[in-house]
Amino acid sequence: MFLAVTTFWGAFFLCLIWIPLAILWIGALIDVFHRDDLGGGAKALWVVAIIVLPWIGALSYLITRPTGVTPEERAAMDQTAYTPRVTPT
Repeated sequence: MFLAVTTFWGAFFLCLIWIPLAILWIGALIDVFHRDDLGGGAKALWVVAIIVLPWIGALSYLITRPTGVTPEERAAMDQTAYTPRVTPT
């Protein structure tokens, strides 16, 4: 493991490919549990898909995920939806 990082290409793949993919995978897992529109069975299926097929499962989850499914996203969308716009007269 440590020998692979000592080369340029080892460090390149670690910093630019593996670390962002790990962050994407962990973010997808956390996001599944923050959703309140999914039931327990659907959450369990997504978690199994993300764990069994790590990168494909996480990417397919994030692609098929609708916007505004967590309470934080809905609050942010409500805040920006009612912002008055000033038009020049």
